[in-house]
Amino acid sequence: MTSHATDTAPLASAARTAPLAPAITDAAELLALFREPADAGRRASAHRTRGFANDIWVRPAPPRTLESRAVILRGPLAFDASDPTHPPGPEVPVPPDMPPGPGPDGPADPTDPTLPHPGGPEPAALLASDPTHPPGPEVPVPPDMPPGPGPDGPVDPTDPAAPHPGAPGWPEPTALQPGDRLLLRVAPDELPAYCAWLVAAAPRLPPHTSLAPWCPTPGGLLRLHLIAAARLALPLTTRVEVRHDLIGIRLAQVALGFGADTLAGPQDNSRHLPLAAVPRPSETSQAALCELVRQAGLDAVTQEPPR
Repeated sequence: MTSHATDTAPLASAARTAPLAPAITDAAELLALFREPADAGRRASAHRTRGFANDIWVRPAPPRTLESRAVILRGPLAFDASDPTHPPGPEVPVPPDMPPGPGPDGPADPTDPTLPHPGGPEPAALLASDPTHPPGPEVPVPPDMPPGPGPDGPVDPTDPAAPHPGAPGWPEPTALQPGDRLLLRVAPDELPAYCAWLVAAAPRLPPHTSLAPWCPTPGGLLRLHLIAAARLALPLTTRVEVRHDLIGIRLAQVALGFGADTLAGPQDNSRHLPLAAVPRPSETSQAALCELVRQAGLDAVTQEPPR
């Protein structure tokens, strides 16, 4: 007699074959979810399950040392990414300063025929002798042109790629490389700009990056919404980390129910110094963090899941 076994694929494998696109692509819809925290948590958790099943990566991370709005972690290195002139990493050689050449800050080019001959008239006399630009009231001086869209003018509000008004200088997605981890600090009054940044960044982020949004101001609801909004707006090729060292260990556990797929932060040894001759277990050891994940009804993994 032949027995027939039921062929069922693991939930994780089935989930990872689901579409990887963001769940929400409209910044206004993302912002409106702040008024519905239960719905935000439910939708973000469901979207995380499509990509990662119940697996939560318990991932070590170095302590945050740079006091800036945005920090890129690239291997063991950390870069301030809040400056649009983000410095290149050590793998990109920085060119030396260029020697001064002809120009306002360098020596004059003796072969330039437009320059005055040594001993010639002063610059003011040269200006007055220029027949193409005679001075005088009969030649009106055109007013300065009003600034238009561009690096020195206002942002075109109709440009969908333009940053949200008041955007606090978060990095362009092109500043990231595959595997980078981005820590993003968001103030309470920056929530609209944050939602707009997520929607604009979603199609441009390199694969296998991660985002860890956090708010320095106490207030659990906003911190949880930052996690949920990131999970709903970003593709499932981008991980969403909750940093227990930045928002607190208990709130980080709650954030697992708001779409976070990675519990990250510094990991301590399993035991701290004894208290009353009894060693105290550390809440941020790998074992303790894995237990927090299991208490939330999810599965803890300590190795990078396959991509």
